[in-house]
This record gives sequence, structure tokens and C-alpha cells, in this order.
Amino acid sequence: MHQLKDFCTTPVLPRMLIGAALMTALAACGGGDGQGGAGSQSQLAASLQTNGADGAANQAGASPILAASTTSVTTWTQCATENATCNFSGSKQVRYGANGIYVTKTLTGPVSCSNNTFGDPVPGADKTCDVATATSAPAVTWTDCAKEYGTCSVPGTRQVRYGANGKFAYKTVTTSVVCNNGVFGDPAVGTPKSCSYSSETSSGTTPPSTPTNPTSPSQPANNVLPVPTNIANGSTVNLECGKTYQGTLALNGKSNVTVTTSGSCGKATITPGSPVTGWTKYSGNIYSAAVGFAPVQMAISGAPASLAHWPNSGWSSSTPPNSDLNGANLVYLDNQSVIASQAISGSSVSTAKPFYVEGKLWMLDSANEWAYANGRVYVWAADGQSPEGRAWASPNANAVNADKSSGVTLNNIRLFAATNGVSADTSTGLKVLNTDIANVEKDGIWASGSQKLTVDASTVTNARSSGIDGWYSITGAIVTNTTVSNTGAVNQSTPTGAGIFFGDGSGNRIENVRVLNSSYHGISVLHNSNTQVLNSVVDNACSRLTDCGGIYTGARDQKPLSLTISGNTVTNVKGTEGIAIYLDDFANGVTVTGNTMRSNTRALVVHNGFNNVINKNTFDSSAVTHLGFVQDSGNVRNNQVSGNTFKTTGTEWTYNLETGSNLKTFASFDGNIYTSVDPNNFGRTWDGKSNGVTTSFTAWKAWLGGDQSSTMNGRQ
Repeated sequence: MHQLKDFCTTPVLPRMLIGAALMTALAACGGGDGQGGAGSQSQLAASLQTNGADGAANQAGASPILAASTTSVTTWTQCATENATCNFSGSKQVRYGANGIYVTKTLTGPVSCSNNTFGDPVPGADKTCDVATATSAPAVTWTDCAKEYGTCSVPGTRQVRYGANGKFAYKTVTTSVVCNNGVFGDPAVGTPKSCSYSSETSSGTTPPSTPTNPTSPSQPANNVLPVPTNIANGSTVNLECGKTYQGTLALNGKSNVTVTTSGSCGKATITPGSPVTGWTKYSGNIYSAAVGFAPVQMAISGAPASLAHWPNSGWSSSTPPNSDLNGANLVYLDNQSVIASQAISGSSVSTAKPFYVEGKLWMLDSANEWAYANGRVYVWAADGQSPEGRAWASPNANAVNADKSSGVTLNNIRLFAATNGVSADTSTGLKVLNTDIANVEKDGIWASGSQKLTVDASTVTNARSSGIDGWYSITGAIVTNTTVSNTGAVNQSTPTGAGIFFGDGSGNRIENVRVLNSSYHGISVLHNSNTQVLNSVVDNACSRLTDCGGIYTGARDQKPLSLTISGNTVTNVKGTEGIAIYLDDFANGVTVTGNTMRSNTRALVVHNGFNNVINKNTFDSSAVTHLGFVQDSGNVRNNQVSGNTFKTTGTEWTYNLETGSNLKTFASFDGNIYTSVDPNNFGRTWDGKSNGVTTSFTAWKAWLGGDQSSTMNGRQ
């Protein structure tokens, strides 16, 4: 197992082996089973405000923050649906969004209610416009009450806002609330957030009332229907707009079936979940209700609750305080790249590796948690109140089963609160178009062994394993114009793969996608030949695990990949071994060109790789190294580094080369543009025998005997 030594200035964690990657992938496999907790799609009673009243960053502390000149209470009145015209005269505040998430602008009417006017605050959702009417009221102040992951305690009932840098989600809270993405959603992805409460019960910024939400059990009964059954090959299934269809849509082995929404009143929704009613107080803030199945997910007011666990946060190496563990789930950190889980049989667990246990009633001791026992579900809601009228539970079931199908099209629908949004193992020609998938226990789309998968103009949010999972020989897939967010990043850490995970396949294309906030890889194209990753954005990958990449590939069989990674922007990949673009495990035949890598721990690493081309990229403000070459046994060779721009703004090295006597032949370097605040701290070389050597730019060129036409701060 290789360990990076002079590669960083802190102790380095173990490298990822292919077995570990396979272990992670296997944890994502199956298409029909799942355990753990996630929630429904919408964050009810939350509002993302971007107007000036909340323009200052909200940093946790003790002093109140004055909302800028807030002297009115705002009432919102719907004026248009998406792509219609909002008619009013004069200049007014108009908000645009759905499911409690809005962008607010001051505009002169009439206004086009569209993404072109406002941007898209909720990709894939059917949005509306509301116009504001203000009435006089005292100014409102905000008092900081908790940092992210803490508990915000409030006097009585108050509005609580959660976010940073002028982007906030809001909830009405009594007594206390957990301050995290699971409760509020994530209004400022990749940014440390905090909570504050208003000086009045009704905030001067007036978050919206609870929006219409297909996951809400308070919906009229005639809006909830059973999923269609006995679907014939070659048919078109028209689901009614605005309706929720309960159950699993069975398309296994079907051919040439189209499922779409009919009408313009909002996408039809498919979920195996159902409302839970009849709640009674169990103990303290914990309420209980009977359910007819064993839930694997629970949501309150649309926010995903966490399956009860011990310890309350992080990992443990101590014996649990209760021996009632039989049937619980053990989740453990197998290494710094892999989280694994297994059912517990008995009354004890191994403490050899960092772990937590989940799923027993005795573990339910904090807000925003739930447990199931003996036919009843137990919930401690985030606000400490009864879940009646706002609780939603889901069994271990998929929204759509399309294994071994051919020519199936899913268009303009929503899938939520399922084990997998779509299970499409060994399918051919599946198309997922303009479809939103949210809060799935495993994968948004499980498409192992599939051929010619198409995903376009869709969203996958809050998948606990992978957003789009094409492990095991996916071929001919095209994923375009799609956003995948919060993969493996909801509540407790779980076994996870990547925002988009393609393995052992060929001929795939990923283009113009956004992969945001992934706990492990952003985009993984491991052992993928003749594949392209183009013009995409990856932000905040490796948020919980390390030794991973924003864009990741490898070739342990050492066969040429003929892989192109071009035109992408990768930012904020953190952690000790967080790498923007990672050519791991003998990657060869890869062209990395025209990419921007900014504010990452390491921008690009080549591990045992050869015959790769790295040109015309921008490396900007890395924490440790811009470009590193790492070798275990004399494999790094014949790489080309030319025409790149390196911007060194701190103490990072431009290059790090290790280990062996062949460092000078790792790559050829020329035609690069370097800028640095300290040209004397340019690079680092280590032969594995003596101490590592830090070189200046001038010494680098002399030692290398190359890179002669490159410039440093405008000079050769």
C-alpha cells in the first residue's frame, strides 16, 4: 500500500486500492435493497432569500445582526406560473422558485416568470412567481444561535434562518432545531453555515408559507393514486400532472414504453412512500405511530430525518453503552476512502475501526432522529413537536424498476423517497429526460451493465450512494445538462461512490453537468476507455472521504484509456488527499486539456501513470501542490506537460515528483506560464533515499534540463 511521504506536510493517509473502490461499488449495487434513513424531496417551510436584507454573511457568535433597514412585514401573492407573465405596475419585489426555495429580485412589471429572468433556484422543479406587498412593522434583528451541525435554542417560537453569505433557508421553530442541511436543505453549497433566530416570531423577511408539496401527507386524497400496472410493450403511460403515484412502477423487461406527465400543473410524482398518521406522545419530545411496513427512510415537513444512531456525531472507537445491538446496523470507516456497513448479529461490535451503530430505539436521543421497533415508528422532530400531518415514510422499494428493459423513456416526472430512483440493471436505451430524483437510499439511477443510457436536463439530489451509478461495464452512456448534488452527504456518513460513477465500460460521454457536494468522488470514470468528460463543473467533492478526486480515473490493467478530460472546472476539493483531477493506478492514454482547477488541496495527481498529455490547463491556488507525479515501482514515464498556466498564491509547490531514480523522465515540461509569490519555493523532488529537495524555478530548469521556454512572472 503506497503512502505519500514528502508529498504533503502532514501525515498522509493510505492510498486507495482497486479493491477498496470495488468494495464501495459493491455497497452501491443491487437495485432493490437498502437500509438507513433519508427523506423526501422538498424542504418545507424553507426559503432561500437573496435580497439585500440578508446580504451580510452570517457568522456564528453572540451578538445580534441587524437586518438592513427591515421595517416591514411582507405578504406574498402568486402572480404567475413558470414561463408565464407576472403582471403588475411599478417596481416591486418578485420571488421565483418552488418547494420553499426562492430567488428574490426588485423588478418593474410586467415580468417574465422564467429561468431567463431569475436563474434557476430549483433545477427541474415547476416554479411560480409571487409579488410582495409590504406593511409597516418594527425592524427585525437576528441573533446567532449555532454553528453548522450544532443545536439552535430559541425563546418560544421564532423564525430561524440557516446559511451564509446572504443565502438562507428559514423555518419556524419552537424551542430548538438542529442546524444542518438535513433539516434546512443546503442554501449555500460548499460554505460553512450557521443558524440565527429573529427578534420576532414572524420575521421581517417573511419566509413563505408551506408550499404545495407532492410528498406532504396533507395532500387531498384525490391527488394520491396507485401506480399503473400491467403496462404493455410499446405503450405511453400518461400520468396526471400534480398527482402523486404510490408504489413501484414495474417496467422490468419492458420495451419501448414512455412514461410522462400529461398537463401543465406540475410534474407527476412516483414514490413507494406514504404518510404516517395517528401520532401519540411516547416520551419527552418523542412521538410514536403505527406503520404497516419497516421504513428505511423518514421525513418530517419534507426534511430528511436521521436514523437514530450512537454516537450522536462522528465516529467512535469505544464500546456502545447498550448491548441491545442485535439487528442494528454497524457502519465503519474501513479506510480513509471507504465506508462499509453490515447488520449486527449479537450484542457486541468490533471497535478495531472507527464506527457508529444505528437503528435501535435506545439510540433515539436527539432532535431530527427516528427509529422503528415492533410495528411502530418513533420520531423526535427537529422542532420537538408532534409529526402529525407532516410525516412521510418509505419502505425498501424502488420508484421505477426497469431492469433488462429496452427503449424505456422517463420524461418530465419526479421520483423520490425510494431505495433507487430507477433500477435499470443491464437495460438498453433507457432515457431519463427532464426528470427529478431526490432522497434515495442508494442510487438515483442504478444502471450497471447498461447500454446507451441517456440522461438529460435532469436532477439527482440526496442520493446516499451514487447519483448515477453505471458500475460494471456501462457502454455508450450520454449524461448531459444534468445536476447531481449532495451525494452521500445527507445526515450520517454512509457507503458511497460518486456523484456520477462509471466503471469498466467504454464509449461514454459526460458533458455540461454540475456535480456538487459529493462525500467521495465527484465524477469517476474508472477503467473507462474511449470516454469523454467535458465542460462540466465539480465543486466540493471529497467532502467526507479522502484519497479521491473531483474527476477520477485509473487503469489497473494498464490498457490505454483513450480518455479525454476537457473544459471542466473543478473547485474546492479538500481533505488531506483531495485532488481535483486524479489519474490513479496506471492511468495512461489520458488527455487532460483546457480545465480549470482552483482552490483544491491538490490540483492534479498522476499515480503510476504514463503516456498522458496535460496541456492548456489552469492551476490556481492549490493548498499543497498543483501537479504531482507519484510512483510506486518505476512506472511513471512519457507524460507531457505543456502550455499550462500555474498560479501560485501561497506556499504550494508547482510540482512534486516522487519516488525513484528516474524522476527526470516522469514527464517533459515546456511552454508553461508560471506566476508565484515565491519563485524560490517552486518544486519538490524526492528520490526515496535522501531527504526531499525544494527547488527554485531556476534550479528546477537546471536540474531537469528542460522547461526552458516556460516563464516565471513574465520572465524565462
